[in-house]
Amino acid sequence: MGSQQSSLTLGTLVDWHYVEFVEKLNKKLKRTLKRKLKAKNIQSNRINTFSVTAASLNNVPNLGKRVHVEEAFKAEFSRYSDRINSKRRNSLKYNGDSKLYITMLDTLGLDLKDYLHLRQHEAIDFVEEQIEELITKAHVAIWSLEDEDDKIVMNEFVANVKNSEIDLSQSIDELLITNLARSFLPFTDKLLGNLMVTLDKLASTDLEVIEESYSASFESVIMNVIGIISSLQESLKLLEREVWRVDELALDTVAELRQLNSEELQEWLNIDYQRMGAEILELIDQIKDTLINLKPRLRHMLKSKNAKFEADLKDPFVSIINFRAQVTGLRLWIHSFEDLPSFTSLSDGIAYEYVENETYEPTKSALIEGLKLFKNYSRGNSTIYALRGVNVLINEGDFVIIRGPSGSGKTTLLNTLSGLDTVGRGAVFFRGEN
Repeated sequence: MGSQQSSLTLGTLVDWHYVEFVEKLNKKLKRTLKRKLKAKNIQSNRINTFSVTAASLNNVPNLGKRVHVEEAFKAEFSRYSDRINSKRRNSLKYNGDSKLYITMLDTLGLDLKDYLHLRQHEAIDFVEEQIEELITKAHVAIWSLEDEDDKIVMNEFVANVKNSEIDLSQSIDELLITNLARSFLPFTDKLLGNLMVTLDKLASTDLEVIEESYSASFESVIMNVIGIISSLQESLKLLEREVWRVDELALDTVAELRQLNSEELQEWLNIDYQRMGAEILELIDQIKDTLINLKPRLRHMLKSKNAKFEADLKDPFVSIINFRAQVTGLRLWIHSFEDLPSFTSLSDGIAYEYVENETYEPTKSALIEGLKLFKNYSRGNSTIYALRGVNVLINEGDFVIIRGPSGSGKTTLLNTLSGLDTVGRGAVFFRGEN
């Protein structure tokens, strides 16, 4: 049986780099809920890289009404995805290094300008299509219906949950990250596999053959490739954290979701995430090793200005163009998910950034106590998730050491406990006083 109060909880992947589009999406979803379901108490909140909208329902909508509403949601997700992809495309429209390559190709007489533009657009389109699919299809809708089984709807998949003891809406974070993992990990593996093939070809090319006159534009391109390698090495560090976190969370959340009484959901959960994550991390290591070996060869090439042209230059520069394009697509993918390493799943609730009218009960014996402390900082287009649901209990007479790596939130925690800073969510008590 479902819950006593019918409700709908809807979660979807968003990109907080473009917060104005997320806010517009949430307004559209709220309007749809009001018009089509007469919903009340509609609230939107943030869980890391996801947006969640929850609403109370006065009546239990029939199957036809629910399907109609879900189609309306998908249409809004598709429009939202089009907006952010258009924004990304405009930001990538002017690529400062394209002129370098075009000048070099003209100097060497290589007819590859159309190929250069084609490969760049293909790589970006490939990633944008996957992001659009994730936003449009990888959302989660939880229908908690009075006197009916609760229902989970994900990508044309419906699971009936028969358990009146559980508030299924509290599982929205586990469902969202598990659902994302099913697409994020395989596509990441595909992108890295394509890059590895191109890298192997580039690394096996005789890079010592250069034009006899050794043009300045040629030197600029090689320096640009070295710069691309350096930026890729940094991006791969971020990707490692993303893959590791998603892989770890998927394993944990799958274990939690298996406790739900649903045959359909149990079958859906049968995926070996751990092996996939480990394979991706191993592939990243292979790419990093290849890049480490390739960079000094390119630097040596810059010093060998007297080398003779002994082979067709088209093949090596096709490899360079392919490498440049694939790195552009991969970095777009990586930086679309840079919040994932900070994703948190709380054991006693949801890691929302803010919970309206949340109450906290302090421990009577505590000198200082922090409960569910959340604190974010904005840094340019990214978010620093300094505190994620931290609980601290310090009794009088205690000697306490806070330790952790740089950037883990030690100073932020001390500032909030001392009253020098406020939290986005949670409460700090001194001798029981907030």
